[in-house]
Amino acid sequence: MSAPAAPTAKYTAADLRAVSRLLCGMDAPSPNGREHSEGVAAVIVAGMKVAPSERPNAVQVEMARQGLDRPEVWREIAAIDPAQAAPAPMVSQSQRFVVRWAAEALGTIPPTEWVVEPVFAKGSVNLVVGEGGSKKTYLMQDCGVRVAAGLKWLDYFTTQGTVLLIDEESGNNRTKRRLSALMRGRGINHGIPLAYTSLAQFNLRDAADVALIEALVQELKPALVIIDALADVMPNADENAVKDVQPVFQALRSIAEKYQCAIVVIHHSNKLGGYRGSTAVKAAVDLMLMVDSKPDSGRIDVTTEKARDVEPLTFSALARFDSLTETVTIEPVCAAPKSVSYTKAEDYVLRYLARHSMSTIDDLKSHADSCAPRSAENAVYGLVAKGVVRRVDGGGRGSVATYGLTPKEESPDDE
Repeated sequence: MSAPAAPTAKYTAADLRAVSRLLCGMDAPSPNGREHSEGVAAVIVAGMKVAPSERPNAVQVEMARQGLDRPEVWREIAAIDPAQAAPAPMVSQSQRFVVRWAAEALGTIPPTEWVVEPVFAKGSVNLVVGEGGSKKTYLMQDCGVRVAAGLKWLDYFTTQGTVLLIDEESGNNRTKRRLSALMRGRGINHGIPLAYTSLAQFNLRDAADVALIEALVQELKPALVIIDALADVMPNADENAVKDVQPVFQALRSIAEKYQCAIVVIHHSNKLGGYRGSTAVKAAVDLMLMVDSKPDSGRIDVTTEKARDVEPLTFSALARFDSLTETVTIEPVCAAPKSVSYTKAEDYVLRYLARHSMSTIDDLKSHADSCAPRSAENAVYGLVAKGVVRRVDGGGRGSVATYGLTPKEESPDDE
C-alpha cells in the first residue's frame, strides 16, 4: 500500500468547515464533485460512517491516514471561526424563535456594550429601589441627562445616546422642573436628545400599551429608557404575585433585547428597606441597586442587591439643591464605609467590655444575659479575629486570658 500524497495546496473554506464540524461531532455534507479535496473527502466519508460521539476520534485517525495530521493543517482548521462550522440558525415558521447551535458560542462573541460603564449595559433590564424621598428619581434623571449629553455620570463613563424617560409618577411640570434644574446644574443650556412622556398611563400588562412603547423605542432608538415607577406601569396588579409581575418584565426584556437599549425601572422599597413585591421582580432583572438617602441630607448611598453580569457596585453621591439659581447638581463622593454587623453574642461581649473595660472569658460566660455561655466564649474568639477585641493581660504561661476592646473600636451604645 503506497503512502498517501502530502497536501500540495491550501484547503478551501468548505474543507475546513467540514472537518471542523466533524471534530465537533456534527454532520458534514457528503463529498460532492470538486467541493472538497480528495483527502478531505475521505475524512468526511470516514467521519459520517460512525456515531457522532465517535466522530472526532474517527476523523483524526483518517486525517493521519490521509497525511492531513500536520501542524499546518491543524493551524488552518483552528484559524477558521468555529461559528462558521455551525449549522445555520433555524427560524421557526411563525418567526417566534430561532434555534441556534452550541458551536456558535465558540465563535467571536462581541464585548459588552455599555450605556454607563460598568453599570447599565445595552440590552439589560435594571431596577433602582429606594424609599420615597431617597432622591432615586433625581439620581436616575441625572443619569439620563448625562447619557444624553455624553458626560460622565458620577465616576462612570457614558456612551452618548438618546434617552427616553417614561414618567408615570411626577407629572409634566415637576418633571420639567427637575430636568431643567439638572441640566442647568451641569451648564447645559441647549437641547439634548432626551425625550419624555408624562402620565400616559401605560400598562405593561396590556399588549396594546406594550406595542405603543415598543413603537416609541423603535422610532427614537434610545440608548437608555427610564421608567418611573414600576407600580404605575402595572396598575391594579399585585406586586407580590408572580403571574402579575412576570408579564411586565418579559415585555421589558423583549424590548431591551430587540432594540439593544438599557432599561432602568425605578421602584419603591418596602417597610423593611428591601425591594417591594414578588421574588420574581429580583429574578427578572440584571442589576438591582438599592438607594438610601435621608430627606434632610443630600448624601445618596447606592449598594447592589443583585448583579448578574457585573461586579457588585457600591458608590455614593452628594446632591446639592440651590433655590437661588434653581439648579441641582449631583456629584460623586467617597462611598460610605460598610457597617459592621454583630451576632447577638458578639453584641453582648462588646457591651460587657464597654462597661467593665476588661474581662476574663469566665466572667463573660457567667454574666451572659442575652446568649448562651458557650456562645459568649465563641464570640470573644470571633471578635479577636475581626480585630475588635484583643488580649490585654500580656499573655505568658500561667496568666489568665483577659480581654478588652481594641483602642480604635467604638463600643456599641449601652442600651
